[in-house]
Amino acid sequence: MPYAPSILSDKMDLFFNNPIFTPYMSYSLNIEKNPEMIPAAIHVDNTCRPQSVSKDLNPGFYDLINQFYKLTGVPAVLNTSFNRHGISTISSPRQAIEHLLEGCMDYLIISNYLISAKDNRKFNRKKIKIDTELENLKKFSRKRFKAINKFLTKYEKKYYLKSLNRIKLSKNKIINIKNKIF
Repeated sequence: MPYAPSILSDKMDLFFNNPIFTPYMSYSLNIEKNPEMIPAAIHVDNTCRPQSVSKDLNPGFYDLINQFYKLTGVPAVLNTSFNRHGISTISSPRQAIEHLLEGCMDYLIISNYLISAKDNRKFNRKKIKIDTELENLKKFSRKRFKAINKFLTKYEKKYYLKSLNRIKLSKNKIINIKNKIF
């Protein structure tokens, strides 16, 4: 995501000779003054895509940047366009919330609302039952018995089933068959 400065609209002349109102980071302008104030927001060709923030259109963001200006002497903050893979720019609250719920960020602010991914993203955690070695052995043996059943005599079937009942798995996961340890 490219970085850009969000600049107080009434301070745009600190960076540009002929400032224009650009509320949506939609124009690339040459930085003509004070590039040292916002070096992270300037491209290698000495341009940037500023967002001019006015008090009447975005009072909350304006106040935030203005407080930063009072503390630092820089009337701008580093910002970025809100993109996601396959969508050039997030352009609706619904897309922003979907982006949050996909796990791409931790928090989202829409107007005066702070939305946390942790508090709103519920994972579908299926409880997976993991069969023991003995259970797997019994399942395999039953499947095998079904497959070979039609080829066995009555005596062989009885013997096979009797043998299955003798299989026990010890705590050390050693198979005991007819008192022989394998």
